[in-house]
Amino acid sequence: MSSNLFTRPDSTDFRDLIYQPTLIPLRSQIIPALEFINIRHQGYEGACTGFALAALIDYFNHSQKNTENVSARMLYEMAKRHDQWPGENYQGSSARGAMKGWQKNGVCPDIDWPFIQKKPGYLTAERQRAAFKYPLGAYYRIHRRRNDLQAAINETGAVFVTAASHKGWENQFMKNGWIDHSYAQNAPGGHAFVLLGYTAEGFIIQNSWGENWGGITLDGKTYPGCALWSYYDAELNMWDAWIARTALPIKTTGTHSNSVSRDGQKSRASAPAQYQIRDHYVHIDDGIYDEFGDFPSNENQVAEIMEQVTDGDKPGNPRHIVLYAHGSVSNVKAAAKRVAAWRQVFAKNKIHEIHYIWEAGLIEELKDVVLGKENKVVERTGEISAGSDRIIERFSQPPGHALWQEMQAEAFRAFQKKGAGTDSIDKLIEQLQKMPPHKRPEIHLVGHSTGAIWLGHLLKRWRALDGPTIKNLILFAPACTTNFYNTLIYPALVANQVQHLHHFQLDKNRERHDNVAQVYRKSILYLVSQSFQKRRKIVPIMGMEKYQNKLKNAGIANRLSTYNPEDNREATRAENHGNFDNDATTMNRMLEIVIGKIPKHRFSEANHLRGY
Repeated sequence: MSSNLFTRPDSTDFRDLIYQPTLIPLRSQIIPALEFINIRHQGYEGACTGFALAALIDYFNHSQKNTENVSARMLYEMAKRHDQWPGENYQGSSARGAMKGWQKNGVCPDIDWPFIQKKPGYLTAERQRAAFKYPLGAYYRIHRRRNDLQAAINETGAVFVTAASHKGWENQFMKNGWIDHSYAQNAPGGHAFVLLGYTAEGFIIQNSWGENWGGITLDGKTYPGCALWSYYDAELNMWDAWIARTALPIKTTGTHSNSVSRDGQKSRASAPAQYQIRDHYVHIDDGIYDEFGDFPSNENQVAEIMEQVTDGDKPGNPRHIVLYAHGSVSNVKAAAKRVAAWRQVFAKNKIHEIHYIWEAGLIEELKDVVLGKENKVVERTGEISAGSDRIIERFSQPPGHALWQEMQAEAFRAFQKKGAGTDSIDKLIEQLQKMPPHKRPEIHLVGHSTGAIWLGHLLKRWRALDGPTIKNLILFAPACTTNFYNTLIYPALVANQVQHLHHFQLDKNRERHDNVAQVYRKSILYLVSQSFQKRRKIVPIMGMEKYQNKLKNAGIANRLSTYNPEDNREATRAENHGNFDNDATTMNRMLEIVIGKIPKHRFSEANHLRGY
């Protein structure tokens, strides 16, 4: 028996769709077609979920006269990506993780990503494109009832299963290809495999321990790598079972998501598939690349992105690169929707934008902090009003300050010497320095709200790495302190590391009439300034018009442009702090600044700036 039995049971998820057997009569037994079976050996990695799912897909393909085998390595690596168990570099996965990995990514042919022991590789752009060939179609969890499992085998021919395994799985204890169920009461390991048929005695399974394992004889034919698993053992030890069908190959890699829900209905405002925005985001969490979930990043992927955007002067290559640091969005999927919604407008203007996804959910958490203090305010004042703001500032300060400090620390960590932010810009600078200066795309930094803090640390590291001159720094309602600006951003302007700063902000009146969660009656920058940044001390914030005199501008006044919706309606019509990157006037002025002329292809609020 393999020593790497690392499969785990699925956690409970009430979103699972449950398989409902049809009312067709069950055959008394189903013997699998030997010619459709492809036996593999997983070796010493705990990759059985990938191998089992690959066996199921191979069986489907071979039954359709398609002899191409799929990549067990990709299925296993994507399963781990979507399980997100604690720790790093662990082995094993769950059945749901494997199904979700297939559903989110498809699977490429085995020839594109073969299984080499202890050399996992990574999901390259080529492998990702190849995976369009075998996407997952419909899939359902199966109740562990014998009749339901038999019905599923009748319907599709194969079922993906995980279970506890035991000593009886070892060849030395098997007899005539039957797993010895006398050991079934003591099953310490977790394993994944496929049900391909059944008899009166049990299920016929395909394993991934090579052709020398098992060897049951059925209808006079020997099935290497297969065995009979008794119903007693199955009922005692089975964990999870899934039924699935492959979908038709994906023929498009378009920008906008056309994802289809599990019941076949097109999802409205759904998050894009990861492949659709793969080259347009970098996801960083706690200072390192976030390699898990629906929108992961890793060092290899980022290297590919930076090579692509600096690939000489080929037709269609970008003339501009925008590094975009969002203010906090509600969640990672919301950030991904924004990336997808904006991509075509940037591309049509010869801009390749790379969005930093980081600290998703901060603003929502801060709103929750404020909402949590509403009752205390009402108890003291009888109502929510502008006069209650001081109470909100006092009561929300401890949790708000902690969240705000953690956000700032997140940006700081990302651009330490070994941080993922540093790695990302180091890779970009390395590629830019390989190019003749006159062929390099221009670099622009754009940040909204807390994105200014991210970009301040990026600038400091960019200068340390001797990066080329940045054409424009564009900030929307920057949430950094004036001291942060004076310490990290202003020196880059003085040194001409940044040629021009464009500062968009609310005017004083709009700042005072904004709100946080309809409870705090001024903008979130007021709350940060008077409560979250420092206890019992008002701290000037760069994005607030009232503190403009705190910003150094000696020697750069002619390279500093400031806009607000009261005085510069042609540049911005943002009505609140969060509105800048939802405002078409602001976003189109940003495009104009980047490309140096009025853009032919523009953002519209209806098509690009809503729904995320």
